Amino acid sequence: MKALIAWLITIEDLASLFYAEAAASFRQDQEFAKLLRHLADDEAWHSRIMVRAFEYVNTVSLPPSGILLDEATRAKIESPLRSNKKELDMGTCTKEALLNCIVTAEYSEWNDIFLYVINTLKEHSREFADAAAKIQQHKKHLERYLATVPEGSAHLDTIRRLPPVWREKILIVDDDAVLVKLFSDVLVTEGAVITAANGKEGFQKTTEQHLDAILSDVDMPVMDGLEFYRQAIRFDPSLRDRFLFLTGNPSEEHLSFFRQNDLRYFVKPVSIVELEAMIHSIVSRTRPVLDERIRT
Repeated sequence: MKALIAWLITIEDLASLFYAEAAASFRQDQEFAKLLRHLADDEAWHSRIMVRAFEYVNTVSLPPSGILLDEATRAKIESPLRSNKKELDMGTCTKEALLNCIVTAEYSEWNDIFLYVINTLKEHSREFADAAAKIQQHKKHLERYLATVPEGSAHLDTIRRLPPVWREKILIVDDDAVLVKLFSDVLVTEGAVITAANGKEGFQKTTEQHLDAILSDVDMPVMDGLEFYRQAIRFDPSLRDRFLFLTGNPSEEHLSFFRQNDLRYFVKPVSIVELEAMIHSIVSRTRPVLDERIRT
């Protein structure tokens, strides 16, 4: 496992440097340069995760790795990045060639090996559970860009035929079973939907699995939404930005709590379009302002 992780650190660092240099070379194409900078930042984050993984495996006993990184696979993954970097240094790398390199590299065994390490470690430590979800967002960012440019269509068709690396999970917490059914049907396109009837059940769900978004009512029996939020972020502070609250009769106390904690919320009745858009933004790790009822 250590050998795999050490190689992943090397390839993530190489990719981050390559994308950063490419962004500088294509700075006149603002949207393409923006994509490349985003990819560079993502790869730098992946590298940091692998550094943490390398540190972690020194502290625990893991079973022997089930795979060996052979030279042929290593060369297959590294070759597009290294050859395109040479062309970039010589000023001969085209946008089409660079896009082809990105798609080829990002959807190669490199991705599979990274996920193998993450999936192994997340069984032992929750801190690695978020990594697979972030990889999926990394891929989705690339796909969204490819959908906007003429030269991206051929690559987009290839990517869309591949299975997702992560299926997002959305938790809906509400004691209104009919409303939960409606929200579940509406949000299923954003990820796998999990439900709970009150905050206590919702908190239990947060301790059992990684969640990408949490839609919670405020007024519920057993445990209300605000206490659920408090317990959830004590358990995992990263959940703070994944909450979206619903309230039918917001008191000044509730509104003050939302503002003080910089939380998103809707006052019922909620627009289906706005609900979908806000959950999508949470899953995508962005925070748009949709209207005056949402505080971000």
